Formats: sequence, C-alpha cells, structure tokens
Amino acid sequence: MIVKVWTGMGPFLVILLGSTLSFAVIFQKINDIQSNQSIDQDVTKFYIQFKKSYKLATMGDFDDFEEEIDKSINFIIFMFACLFQLIVMLNLLIAIISDTFDKVQENKTSSDCKERCALMREVEEF
Repeated sequence: MIVKVWTGMGPFLVILLGSTLSFAVIFQKINDIQSNQSIDQDVTKFYIQFKKSYKLATMGDFDDFEEEIDKSINFIIFMFACLFQLIVMLNLLIAIISDTFDKVQENKTSSDCKERCALMREVEEF
C-alpha cells in the first residue's frame, strides 16, 4: 500500500516543485524591482527565495515574509501563494492518498481469496 501511495504521489511532487520554483521566481523578481536592482540571475538570491517558498509550501512558515507583506503587490502574491500551496496542494495530496487507499481496498478481497486458494492448493499437495 505504501509503495502504491508513493508512486501515486509522483505527479503531486512534480506539481509542488514546479509551483515552489514559480513562486520563488516571482518573489525574486518583485524584490529586485522594488529594491531598484537590476534583474539578474544571482543563484544565492534565488536559493533564498526558493527556501522561503519551500518553507511556505511545506510548513506554513510565514516568518520570512514579515518584512515583505506590507507592500500591496507582495501581499497579493503572498496570499495567492498561501492559498495555492498550503490549501490546494495539501487537499490534492489528501485526495491522491485517499484514492490510492480506495483502490487498494477494492482489490483487498480478491487478493485475499487468491492467497487462500493458493494456501489450500499447497495444503492439498501435501
């Protein structure tokens, strides 16, 4: 069952990574524009923004965004990120896990019968 859940979570993990990367890019570009810096491809800045987005998506950690929320565009993007990554993505994860559980439960009785038949055949051979 656990293996089936992990294989079913593959698309979810891809979507989560993509949305986290997207929000990291958005937050980095907004910070570059608001600080009047040239928009560059600095890896350390992107890593910091990615770490912030990851914390927001997985743990709901808002502490890194306290100084950025006061500006209106940051607040709008922040609220959208919270809504999408925390609520929508977690609901998607719960739906994937419950769907996999239902599929496993449907096959449970047929798997049990097959195992019992195999055991009965083994006993008859002795």
